[in-house]
Amino acid sequence: MPDLICKARYFRIGEAAPKNSCFKGVVTPSSIFGGSNSYFNYTERYNGKEEESLLDYTGRYGYTMSSDGYLDTAEKKDAFRRKGIESLQKPGSVVYEIICSMESYEKASDYSLTNQDQFSAVITRIMPSYIRSLGMDPDNVSWWEDFHPENRTSIT
Repeated sequence: MPDLICKARYFRIGEAAPKNSCFKGVVTPSSIFGGSNSYFNYTERYNGKEEESLLDYTGRYGYTMSSDGYLDTAEKKDAFRRKGIESLQKPGSVVYEIICSMESYEKASDYSLTNQDQFSAVITRIMPSYIRSLGMDPDNVSWWEDFHPENRTSIT
């Protein structure tokens, strides 16, 4: 099994959600960036019992990092949501989802990727070149990243 496992898919605004996604129905700007049932809200969820715990709890760890920097206040999150909704107004607009998971906590530890700051540093550094490799302009793409320690054996 590889140390890093990545899954990628995309959604198109105005079209049915992929069968294997958590979405049902037609994808809209609001289903991505809107209120409490949006994908943005889902990824920044915190479901664990002990904040910032890496062991035995599923949940969000730390803050949300984005193409606009740290989204560490309600005002910054709201501004990012509004920007996202505005950018997805054209039917057919594409939203990519990329989920990367480490095989195990031990492997993540080998690469010094056991907390939000470490993951954010890597993602912030690689996103511009990754976006360019897809033929897009990094200045015209918004992205966000959340760190989710799922349990004792995996980090997503």
